[in-house]
Amino acid sequence: MNFSENIGIKYGAILGLLSIIFYSALYAISTKYLFNQWIGLGTFVVIIITMVMAARHTRQELGGYGSFGQLVAPAFAVMVVAQLLGSIYNYLLYNFIDPSLTETLRNFTSELTYDWMSSFGTPDEEIERALDEIENQDFSVTLSSSLWGFASSAILAFIIAAIIALILRRKPPLNYFENEQPETPHFKPADALPVVKEDPVYPETVTEEPDLAAEHDLPNNNDADTPPKNPDFPR
Repeated sequence: MNFSENIGIKYGAILGLLSIIFYSALYAISTKYLFNQWIGLGTFVVIIITMVMAARHTRQELGGYGSFGQLVAPAFAVMVVAQLLGSIYNYLLYNFIDPSLTETLRNFTSELTYDWMSSFGTPDEEIERALDEIENQDFSVTLSSSLWGFASSAILAFIIAAIIALILRRKPPLNYFENEQPETPHFKPADALPVVKEDPVYPETVTEEPDLAAEHDLPNNNDADTPPKNPDFPR
């Protein structure tokens, strides 16, 4: 997993948790707000904005440039992670927290369908037929329906992420990598490296530091501590 996907997961997790808090507050106020189409549309717009933010953040981390593949991954991850958390929340809400929401959703859908069809002058027979279909429809949130909804959201997420990546992608200039000069490694001078010699008396390997001062005609501090040699002293 590269860092661009991590950015998308981070944004998606934050968005998903904030959405859960937001819809929990709506549920505490009134359950009818859970099915409000304008609130749902606003949530969808916020998801798209977050996907754009994740893609732009990734491009900024890449030095202001990014390919299609580098930008589509974080945008896609945002919606997938947010929808995953939302699907888990809805499953727990409809099956464990408040199972009566299934009938509330059915009644809300019936009222919305009746108002919408009546506004277009639809005959009463067709309205009754549509309401009967809604009455027989299964509104329960099962594990299979949650997985199917998540898969559908993933397909939609990839389409939106691909559009965002196509818009925000930016190729670096041709001389972008040529201008980046590699760092020159600092090597130790050859004459400063220790010289490895073998002692003829003791076959152990000893390391002898080179006398750089003698080679460069510099004063040697070690000469001050060495007593002068007596030529008459037998060696």
